[in-house]
Amino acid sequence: MRKSSVRTKIVSVIVVSLVVTILVILFVSTRIQRNNLQSANEKTLSTSTAMLNVTIRNLMLNGEAPIAVRTMTDLQNVQDLEEVEIYRTDGSRAFHDHTTLETVNRNLKKPFFKRTARLPNKVIDNDYFGAVLESQTPRRVELKSRREMEYYFPILNLPECRACHGADHFVRGVAYFRLSTRKVHEQIVESNVILAGIFIAAGTFIGIVLVFFLKRVIVLPLLRIGDAVRKVAGGDLQTRVFVRSRDELGELGDEINTMIKGLEERFQLSKYVSKGTQALIPEKGGAAGEGERRQLTTLFSDIRSFTAFAEKHPPQDVVENLNRILQAQAEVVERWGGDVDKFVGDAVMALFTDPYSAVQCAYQMVRAVVAVDREYGTGLLVGVGMSSGEVILGNIGGANRLQYAAIGDTVNLASRLSGIAKPNMILLSEDIVESLPGKVRAKLIPGRKIKGKSARVNFYVLESVLDEHTGRWIS
Repeated sequence: MRKSSVRTKIVSVIVVSLVVTILVILFVSTRIQRNNLQSANEKTLSTSTAMLNVTIRNLMLNGEAPIAVRTMTDLQNVQDLEEVEIYRTDGSRAFHDHTTLETVNRNLKKPFFKRTARLPNKVIDNDYFGAVLESQTPRRVELKSRREMEYYFPILNLPECRACHGADHFVRGVAYFRLSTRKVHEQIVESNVILAGIFIAAGTFIGIVLVFFLKRVIVLPLLRIGDAVRKVAGGDLQTRVFVRSRDELGELGDEINTMIKGLEERFQLSKYVSKGTQALIPEKGGAAGEGERRQLTTLFSDIRSFTAFAEKHPPQDVVENLNRILQAQAEVVERWGGDVDKFVGDAVMALFTDPYSAVQCAYQMVRAVVAVDREYGTGLLVGVGMSSGEVILGNIGGANRLQYAAIGDTVNLASRLSGIAKPNMILLSEDIVESLPGKVRAKLIPGRKIKGKSARVNFYVLESVLDEHTGRWIS
């Protein structure tokens, strides 16, 4: 990892935080301003259209229908007013014929209105028009995609209108107004640009100040600590961290220096013992004669016909192929949560706390060795023996040479089963099979004589194991 990575991450966090904060504030501010502008605009438009509606209505009440027609025509040229119309209840345009004029003259019993030029007919037919006729109340519709507003006002046949229009109906028609809201949207966009510029400038200034401050206080000390840790990872246990501050980072530097000293003491030990041994020794303080009993599953994997292979091949090929096979098996053990206790010649001894994981590991070990054989043509395969039960863990050896080892009947049985297993065969003790009902399928080998056992022993040949992830049996 490069030194700039810490700086980059901190700067990225600051930048992202500022950007998110600016965006949230900008969104809220513009949303509030937008709502205020739209609300004010809607009130203005609503008031204007209501006044226009009243004006046209009063012209009609005063018997000045021709003036109302000219007024509607002239209103078409008013800025932001896209369309003004009066529609009859059947959806046809008012003043397109003389039907209403003749009705009025007939009701008044005299030619009160003269025939004048008519407007071209057009028809309206939408849900809003129908809803206004049915509810007899005004309706406002916002056309967001076109940035326009529509207003529908019912023209009611009030008592003062009935002398001319008759009393056989209540709704005479609908006044329709369509107005543009583009200017409001343009104002909103312009306000957003100004606010964005202000917030971006303020955020940039704050970000620069924060980055400079954090670089001096946090980033540089962290880089020194990171540099020391990288050197330690590369094997340099003589390096030390130099952080002059007296805050938490200074304390962290002191702790890391103490840790490096401890690593120096453990480094040599780590080359010779397994991971499990390193974990077990500190638990008991490394007492020379102290031991403990544990329930573990022991696995032995032994290469079949390895002696004959060694006799027929050069030493370099023997060691190279042996290491390939042992490495493949060790990787599988680690992947399944086990611990390679030791390598005994061409055999692997591993310990597990979970018998089910151990069985699945054994199956994968056999497959791994088969894969090595296919790739390199070694002709070498393994037989596996496994046993589960109580083992004794402790420091075994003399005063000048100790080994933290697992011993006991469980270990011996696993070793014996490994010795009689054929290539690609996995032999399980009775304890393992009984502890995994429904998870393994195995064939019983009853009453066999095992070296080191006075009584005959039952054991099993593994046929298949249940894959808990897929729910399928693998063999």
